[in-house]
Amino acid sequence: MSHFFRTTPATLGLQAAQEFGATPLFLGQSSAAFFIGLMGAQLLVGISLDRLGFARSITRFLPVAIVGVMLVASAQTAPQYLLGRLLIGIGSSPLFMGAVYYLTQHIPPIKQALYLSFVYAFSQLGTLLAGYPITALADLSSWRVAEFAGGVVLAVMLGIVKVGLQNTSAIPRHTDPLPIGKALLNRHFLKFLPLFICAYPIILTVVATWSSTYLINIHSLDKLAASGAISLLGGLQIGSVLLYGLLARLFHNSAPIISAGVIMTFIALTALAIFPLRSTGAVLMLCLISTACSFNVLLVREIRAALPQAFAGRGMTIANLISGLGIIGFPLITGFLLRDFGFSAVFGFLAIALLLAAIPYPFLAKQKVP
Repeated sequence: MSHFFRTTPATLGLQAAQEFGATPLFLGQSSAAFFIGLMGAQLLVGISLDRLGFARSITRFLPVAIVGVMLVASAQTAPQYLLGRLLIGIGSSPLFMGAVYYLTQHIPPIKQALYLSFVYAFSQLGTLLAGYPITALADLSSWRVAEFAGGVVLAVMLGIVKVGLQNTSAIPRHTDPLPIGKALLNRHFLKFLPLFICAYPIILTVVATWSSTYLINIHSLDKLAASGAISLLGGLQIGSVLLYGLLARLFHNSAPIISAGVIMTFIALTALAIFPLRSTGAVLMLCLISTACSFNVLLVREIRAALPQAFAGRGMTIANLISGLGIIGFPLITGFLLRDFGFSAVFGFLAIALLLAAIPYPFLAKQKVP
């Protein structure tokens, strides 16, 4: 559901912007509001995971997301809508990273990349639902009803967690004399951090924030066709995440796999920025980005491997917080670029950001997945 709500700006958010008479910058603000809430809560999430465990953390945060959904569904102005998005981000903050934390606590390191790919792939169902299915529901009723339906699903999830997982014992706190600052400042962690800041934010910015607007305004696709394209992009992310996990499990070396993903993503972004593509070519390049840039699952695995057990929850959420530089910044920056220069500047900026993030990577020693 976290991935569902981070993708809805491209579909339901577009309809809300039209109703409020907002500018295209509103979509970037909508995406940024969600991630400001999500990232702002990461330190609390990390402490909660290390001290209380996954299930109890969910029960403490998820009600905030439900309140946010209700506020979004009833919003009469753009600021009210953005406040609701902020609350959804706060309430959703432990969902994905909590699942990653739980998995890495219970799965042997040699299998973690493959199992993490399953988690990532399953989470992309939210991206699929935020495309054609939720747009069809909004057309049958309204975007407000579609948002409310998402809140109902969150309420059901909360009930299931409380009934089925509330008795799960918290993971005991570990003692480790190493300060958390020194635990984070190691070569393996820093090797992957720049790409971690850029990889997922790029796919989020392209697919979840601007793809629908790009296809409708530039290539004259209708609303349903654009939402269908978003569902296609989500489906490709599911397949590619599983493929990345399988490749890492087979070859025990993430370096060439990540490098290939970076190169293909850079090519697609550059093509969108420079060449006057027709609609078919544009969709193909978006598909390539969704496929190639899904190597974030390997970055998460490598970053987790660099963290001591005592700091697993806090370390992962701190890394996620740092990635907020891209997750929050990219939608906002590209919103201004779109307003002043158009989509070529948007894709060009993302290509340059990816290139800069990748520059330190080849100069560090290759690391193998355990």
